[in-house]
Parts: sequence; structure tokens; C-alpha cells
Amino acid sequence: MSTQTTVPWRARSHRTAAAWRRIAALAAAVTLTGVLAEPAAATADDCDRQCRIDRARAAEQANALPLTSFYDLPPDLPPAPAGTLVRAEEAQEYPFDSGIRATRILYHSRSAKDRDVAATGVVLTPAGDPPPGGWRVIADAHGASGVGRNCAPSLMKDLQYGEHLQSLVRAGYAVVATDYAGLGTDGRHEFLSKRAEANDVVNALPAARTAVRGLGSEWVALGHSQGGQAVLGVGELMAERERRGRPDHGYRGLAAIAPAADLTSLFARTAKMPEASGLVPMIVAGAAAGLPGLRPSQVLTPTATARLNTLRTDCIGVVQASYSDLTGDALVRPGAARTIEPYLRRNNPGTLPVAGPVLLQQGTADVLTTPPDTAELEARLCRKGATVEYRTYEGLDHNGVLIPAQPDTLSWIGDRFAGHAAPDTCAQ
Repeated sequence: MSTQTTVPWRARSHRTAAAWRRIAALAAAVTLTGVLAEPAAATADDCDRQCRIDRARAAEQANALPLTSFYDLPPDLPPAPAGTLVRAEEAQEYPFDSGIRATRILYHSRSAKDRDVAATGVVLTPAGDPPPGGWRVIADAHGASGVGRNCAPSLMKDLQYGEHLQSLVRAGYAVVATDYAGLGTDGRHEFLSKRAEANDVVNALPAARTAVRGLGSEWVALGHSQGGQAVLGVGELMAERERRGRPDHGYRGLAAIAPAADLTSLFARTAKMPEASGLVPMIVAGAAAGLPGLRPSQVLTPTATARLNTLRTDCIGVVQASYSDLTGDALVRPGAARTIEPYLRRNNPGTLPVAGPVLLQQGTADVLTTPPDTAELEARLCRKGATVEYRTYEGLDHNGVLIPAQPDTLSWIGDRFAGHAAPDTCAQ
């Protein structure tokens, strides 16, 4: 029977009051544009559905960067090995600290079915020259932003995770942050397909090393929410490569924060939540990309199906607002959820062995990716022989856990690069 370490973050005695004030300030300041909305957010006043749509669209537009020709594929682009760089450009639109350098990349990746696809992303590097051996790399996987082309974090002024990403670079790491194929690039985004997401995370690394001087070979994967599921898929991909005799000798492990741990549970739960029901058509769209012959109208009600164009034209904030009046049988056809059950089960993390040590971080007040689901994920990983440290954070919700948990995240990452033995709560 495994146990986890619970961290009452407001009262951890080994951190100074000043340090925690700084962390609290970061938590208050961080902007998570497009990350799953917290359930209380939409009920603070009498704002109706159209009002919520208008507010969300205004916020998305204020944070948006133009979709330029950089994101268009060259005509007749031939297939190429995964990780091949197509093009790169310096990016100066992000309001980051002076000295942080940003480079956009367009590169070849692979779909869940191993087809050649294009993906974009951003490489962030610290000020100054790289250290001997190059900057150690954090391969970052973002949370849900939408499924439309304009929902790429690299098309957001704050890169969706603003202060969180800056803090990683301030700690001395290079960050390689994929958008995922279909976000930024043309094509369907395979939402919550752990293999497609993992391919995009991993294949961004060689492309980034081609585009940016000074990236080292050592790396860890880090993700939140959808990205937590993605990096657990990275662990599975690394284990598969090890079994095939092609290990990545620079890989040091993965950290998953509030991961999408049980997709069947997530689908059923969010279908009942007005402030999160917009995730349901996004999940159905992902399943339609992964299940031959599946049409969203087989799962969604006619009313919900009629609003699907919102997924193509807007990002998660507007999608959530658009579907906020549809839950339960008004959203999903009775009994139709079983139609996408194979897709959900296939993409649950923890069903296959993972390579490298794992850090799981979870807020106890998270009602979206819940503590019971993450605890069961830990149990699955332990049964598969993984080395897992599971840390919970008292009273923190889905988005609120990210910055307060970051000191532990960075400490764990630093220990992996230092070669220290990884903690293991599986045996407790």
C-alpha cells in the first residue's frame, strides 16, 4: 500500500516567511490563459452565457498574437524524420524578463498512428552564455488550451503559463515548449492522445537543438493537466525505446502536476459541471481524430453538435462559456459515452511501464483532475514498477497548485540532474 506526502504549503516550516510571500505573490500574479477554468469563476455575478462568451473572447483576443506565415507549411513539404527542423525565428513579442531569449520552431513530429505531422513550439533560454555541456532542458507540456489552430500557446502573449515558464528559465534551465500538432499548424489536434502528445514533446527536442545553440543533452519532461498526461506518455515512450534498444541517454525523468489521470472519470465528471462542460466536446473531437468512423454527433446531442464550430474558431475559455448551459443529457446523448470509451481507456496514463523516476503533484481541492484519480494513477504506476514520489498540497485547486508546488518541482528536477537517488513513495 503506497502513501503520499501531503504538503500544507502555507505552513511549511523550513521555508522563510519572506520566501512564501514571494511564492504567494507569484500565485496571485500568474496568468493561466486557457487552462481549465475553476468552477467558481463563472458564478461570481449574474453574467449569463452570452456575457461569459463575450468576456472570454475579449480576454483571449487581448492575449492573442497574430497567426503569421511562420505557422504555414512550405508547399509540397516532403516527410522527414521526426525532430527535423523546418524553420525557426526569433520571437520578441513575449513580455518576459530582460535577457530571456525566445525562439519559435516548426518541426516534424508523428501522430498517434505514426504519420508525419508538423508541430510548432517555443524555446526559451536564460540570459548569457550556456554553461559547459549546454543548458539542461525542461521539455514542457502545456495544459488544455483548445483544439483550434489559433489555440497554440506560442500564439499567446503569455505563452499560456507566463510566470511559471519564466521561473523555470530563471532557475537556469532552457525550456522547450511544444504547442502540440494541430495547434498553430494546420490539421487536427489529437486532444488527450498520449502518444501524439508525447511524440510532440520529445520531437521538439532535436528540433530545438538544431535551432538554438547551447542546449545540452540532459532533459526532464514537465507537464500540467493535459500536459501531465502528455509527459506520462513521454515516460511510456522512453520505456518503449529502452525495450527496443534505443534509449535516450539524456532523459532523467518526468514531473506531472494535476495530470489528467483517468479520462473516463474526467469525461463523466466534467459533463455534469457547467463551468467545465466545454471539455466534453473537446474530448469528443480528440476521440474523433483517433477512432476511425466516429462522428461527434454520435456522442453529443444535436444542440451540443450545433456549437462545434466554436472549437475551430475559439479557444478553451470561449468554448467553456459556450457550453456552460449544457450538462448531462442536454450535452451527451444518453448511453453514448460508451462509444468513446475505447479511446479514453487507451489513453489513460499508467497503463504501460514508464522509464525514469516520476514526480506526481496534486492539489487536494482539485475538482477537475481529482486526488482520488491521481492516487489511483500512482498505484497503477507502482504496480508497473515505476519509482514514484507523490506529493499533495492541502487546499490547492487545479490551477492554484502550479506555482506553490514549483519549489518542490524545481528541487526534484535539480536532484535528477545531479544524479541523486529519486524518492519513492510506492513502498510506503
